[in-house]
Amino acid sequence: MTFTLLGPVEAHDEDGPLPVGGPRSRTVLAALLLAANSMVTVERLVDLVWDVRPPRTAHRQVQNRVSMLRLAGVPIETCPSGYRIRADRASLDVVAFEQAARDTHRQLGHGRHEAAATSARWALALWRGPALAGTDLPHHAALLEELRLDVLTARLDADLALGRHGDVVVELAALTREHPLRERFLGQLMTALVRSGRRGEALAAYDSAQLRLRAQFGVGPSPELRRLRANLLIDTLASAR
Repeated sequence: MTFTLLGPVEAHDEDGPLPVGGPRSRTVLAALLLAANSMVTVERLVDLVWDVRPPRTAHRQVQNRVSMLRLAGVPIETCPSGYRIRADRASLDVVAFEQAARDTHRQLGHGRHEAAATSARWALALWRGPALAGTDLPHHAALLEELRLDVLTARLDADLALGRHGDVVVELAALTREHPLRERFLGQLMTALVRSGRRGEALAAYDSAQLRLRAQFGVGPSPELRRLRANLLIDTLASAR
């Protein structure tokens, strides 16, 4: 049996996907899978499913959803104060992603840029949409999304180191708009533009991001980005002489 968390939460056996129910059942399933091979208490499941002000029947509803998941074929064990799913690590897409993410950063740290880019692409290909889709676990989903963005950033670093600056400009331009507070993407975009002989566009990208940050969030670019812009201006003035 395999389980997917990097997209819609699903369980699959050899015949295909299992009928794991609606959002609350999927939230219970996801919570158990995120703690695979460890017990999750009923109290914890109640907190995750309802967040605030659970109904008086919350414990019974959790038990009912566990029973439904078992009937669907999910191997959930009963523990003294909760439940557990025993799952081989190879059966969880999130485990495969985390392993590939660690390998990506390790390869990048050793200067093995092609291997890092390959590992990152493999890890990112495991995603089929927003993490934990169909559940009510926003905090856990946000943590997984942050890991995805870290791997994406590492892949772009590797591509830039391999001289693929022209190939990543469009992607980075979209990422800077989608994630305006993640300044690493802007720095990578400026680097890619400069290496593509488009220094003026790099400065324009900085100016546009600066206006967006101040208008939307009331902050300016980081000192690191300001230094990058200053160096570009110095180089531009020097080349104009």
